[in-house]
Parts: sequence; structure tokens; C-alpha cells
Amino acid sequence: MSNTKLPISDNMIKLYGEDAEAVNQRCYEVNPWFGEFVRTFAYDELWDMEELSLSEKSLLVVVALSSLAKAEQLNIHLKGYFNLGGSFDDIHALFSYLYEQNIVASKEHLFKELGKFAGVEGSQTLDVTNDRTISLIQLAHTMALGNNNHTKSALAYIESNGFLTRDEINTAIKLLMIYCGCPAAMNAFAVLKEIDDGNIE
Repeated sequence: MSNTKLPISDNMIKLYGEDAEAVNQRCYEVNPWFGEFVRTFAYDELWDMEELSLSEKSLLVVVALSSLAKAEQLNIHLKGYFNLGGSFDDIHALFSYLYEQNIVASKEHLFKELGKFAGVEGSQTLDVTNDRTISLIQLAHTMALGNNNHTKSALAYIESNGFLTRDEINTAIKLLMIYCGCPAAMNAFAVLKEIDDGNIE
């Protein structure tokens, strides 16, 4: 890459602070088209959607990457979560919950990444017993793992109980598409259509 300063998304700066330029440059270095796509579509458009807070979107991505065991990306998004006010204790509770609920088969890789952030204190508290938080976790991990039956069960339960609105669910699916893939997003949107058609209760 040349020494020309690369354009960068404001949301990258909000998430990654002093590391934002390095994250942005990494995306452009692997492929310029990819860097532009990540900046303009992922961060300028999807991360900017207002139906969910930045912290909630960050939680979705951390859960998805944890479920997929994507260590490099998980490390980056843990930094983002902490920069938004999350704490070491928050993520420790989250990873323990993911393991206890059999959402991840092993917790060693998660706590290895978390160990790099020991002592981080945040200004917010993540409640893994809260229905809204659990709904975000369930949606993220079922999409990440690509189990359509589990996605159906999760979305039907979330919608029928009103834990998330349809707009919030749509926003979550759009963002998770970047991290879980288009087939996972298509499956999730298809489930919502089945709910609308009355085929899932």
C-alpha cells in the first residue's frame, strides 16, 4: 500500500479508537476491493443502523465470532466491545454462559483471547439473564452455526414473546450477514417469511 491516508469509517473509530487505522489498513492490504466494501457497506451502512445500539451490535458480532472460533477477528471485536464501555467481567460472564449453554464446545480458545484483556474495566454491565440479551445471543449463535431448525426455534420464540422487534431482528440479521455469510442471512430471512405466512408458530 502507498503512504496515502486511507478513508476510514467513523464507526471504525468509535469501535477501535487508536487501533482503527490499523484495522482499516489491514482490510485494504488483504484486498483493496475488500477494504472499500468493509468500510462503505459493513461499517458506514450496517454498523450505522439505528435499531440496535453499537454495544448490542458489538455483542452480536462477538457471539458470532466466538461460535465460529475466529480468533483474529474475535480479538479485534473484543477491543471494540471494550472501547464501547464493556468490561472484562462482562465478557467472562458471556463466555461462561456460551459454554454452559453448549453454544460453544470448548471455552479454552475464548478465554485465551480474553486473557489478553485482563483487568479491563467498563462503564456498563452485561446481564446474561436479561431476555433481550439472551435473544441477541441466541440469534447470533444460531445464525453463525447455520442450523436452520435452531434459527427457526430462536426467531419464533423471540418474536412471539416480543423480546426484539421485527426491525431489530432485521438489523441483527443484516449485520450478522457480514460475519456469518449470505446463506445464513437468507435462511434467517426465510424463517421470518415463514412466520409471516403462518407456517411457524
